[in-house]
Amino acid sequence: MEIRTFRCDNCGKLRVNDEEWWIVVSTERESFTVLPWGHFPNNGNMTLCSQACIFQLLSEFLVKGKAVAAAAGNGNGAHHLSLM
Repeated sequence: MEIRTFRCDNCGKLRVNDEEWWIVVSTERESFTVLPWGHFPNNGNMTLCSQACIFQLLSEFLVKGKAVAAAAGNGNGAHHLSLM
């Protein structure tokens, strides 16, 4: 029998089974989707332990989008955010 452990990809906290965790599916600049644990396979997606970790990564995602838009000269950082 294989036992898998998961750590938060943001803070490193070890997952305990009774905690509510999240999966974040993100394409580098275009979308940021947050799903409850178990609703989407976490293969290659980020595993996060709390709202604080979600908000920290969302903030970084938005800042990256602004920087890309500024470099392109259009000032319009188009993002797609979805919470399910």
